[in-house]
Amino acid sequence: MRVNLKRPLQWVQWASYGLVLFTVHVCVVLPLATLLFHDFYKRLIPNDSMLHIPLSKLYKTNHGSLCLEIDRMGEGDLPVVANDGLTNQRTFLHGGTTYNLDFKIKFYCLTTKEQVLHTVFVELESNHVKMFMREIPVVCARGDAFVETLLSSSRDTALRDKYATQWVNELDVEDAVVIPPQTHNFFLSLKSSSELIFDPDSRIQLRATFKQGLRNFMLKRWIITYLVGITLFQLGILLVFTVVSVATFIAVLKNTNHRSPKRA
Repeated sequence: MRVNLKRPLQWVQWASYGLVLFTVHVCVVLPLATLLFHDFYKRLIPNDSMLHIPLSKLYKTNHGSLCLEIDRMGEGDLPVVANDGLTNQRTFLHGGTTYNLDFKIKFYCLTTKEQVLHTVFVELESNHVKMFMREIPVVCARGDAFVETLLSSSRDTALRDKYATQWVNELDVEDAVVIPPQTHNFFLSLKSSSELIFDPDSRIQLRATFKQGLRNFMLKRWIITYLVGITLFQLGILLVFTVVSVATFIAVLKNTNHRSPKRA
């Protein structure tokens, strides 16, 4: 009885080809495309085009608002804004550059009243000019001492995470304010009859604006940009590899036919 191994061997052969192609794609093409696009992105969008400024960098004024002092620089890279908890430090921006401001603020509201629904008034002003105003509804937790202890404790992780999810309030606004080059400070205030506790990760973002709209989109939606860009670079590399492989195969085939002896 003969066993036909032709078809299984073909399957093994094609599976080996597929495994080799997959390995080359994952180990060579994908890393190469990622490195090339990352270098391309950094040439178009410098590292200091977006600044993440923790709220801890804003110092509290006598009126209860948070102030950010701005210094304008000429050429060169901007100093890195470190989240070291030190306040009253000036933030450096490029001179002549307009920035868009985003709010990425999370906070907890504590109250001793029976009503848990409250309102927070958010204002941003510079040189006594209102630049942003918004009234947002928030949910407040009762029993401030208990909640403060619970949120700062690390013993009951599950209970702390539950409270953190249920009682957190967010102010997430993109392109809230345009910061022109002549702005050297602004004041942020969140007014409420209840006590507000800010999450340590709360921050504001300053994004530089470019004349080209595509660069603004690449800075604002950088995750989508990286996904699309790496995919396009992969296709480009695969196209180059395919063209080179086909050209090499044709050249070798012609050379082989040219050297093969002719039959009489």
